[in-house]
Amino acid sequence: MDYAEIRNLLTSYLVANSTIVIMTAGQPTGTAGTVASVGTSIVTFSTLVGSTMTIPLEKITNIETV
Repeated sequence: MDYAEIRNLLTSYLVANSTIVIMTAGQPTGTAGTVASVGTSIVTFSTLVGSTMTIPLEKITNIETV
């Protein structure tokens, strides 16, 4: 599967150091934080509470800016 569009979006948030909310199928309320890195099929996300999450791009259902 091609994730170029979502990788480009996440990379733009990384460069801008934007606070975003990433939602996944199992977590419909989402988690706020910043993008730490963007890989071919995963994103590493630093939450506002200080934890780090590695999220497969295929699991992301929505992204919102805060």
